[in-house]
Amino acid sequence: MLATRLSAGLSLALALVIVASTPAWGDPTIYIDPEEQWEYQFEFVAVNVVVNDEVLGLTGYDLLIDYDEAILNLYDVMEGPLPSSGGAETFFFWTDVGQPSDAILIQGAVLGDSVNGAGVLATIVFQGWVVGDSPVTFEDIDLRDLDNNQIPAGFADGLIHVMEIPTPVTQASWGRIKALYD
Repeated sequence: MLATRLSAGLSLALALVIVASTPAWGDPTIYIDPEEQWEYQFEFVAVNVVVNDEVLGLTGYDLLIDYDEAILNLYDVMEGPLPSSGGAETFFFWTDVGQPSDAILIQGAVLGDSVNGAGVLATIVFQGWVVGDSPVTFEDIDLRDLDNNQIPAGFADGLIHVMEIPTPVTQASWGRIKALYD
């Protein structure tokens, strides 16, 4: 009986040591937020590129993000609030010129300092041109710390649904309709 209690107590102690020495988080993650979004054709839609709170000591990032150019028109890319949250100056650049078709290159840096997640690195604004679904996917991710070491990162892509503009159905007299064209 004593041996069983001792064995159970030792097993519990060992389990507590293992749990205490194992980090409570997984790999750093970067993701598109919202993960899925619906917008009407010709409307503007914004998605955020976000890192979670497991990204620590972020100094620089290079992101290659793909989307369906037949469905979405790239309108703008803006720096998010996370890079400047520590008070240091930042560098921010984006382009879709010279990239693989349908891709956006986003580069940023916190100059001389670093920041910790969670937060928004960038906001991408699209305009839905054609009815359909466009994945917004990470083609390449490079997050760097202050010593220029790579920060490992998992990722989660997004999806934008562009819907047809609904046709309003209201009753009108022929005179009111004709007046629209006079």
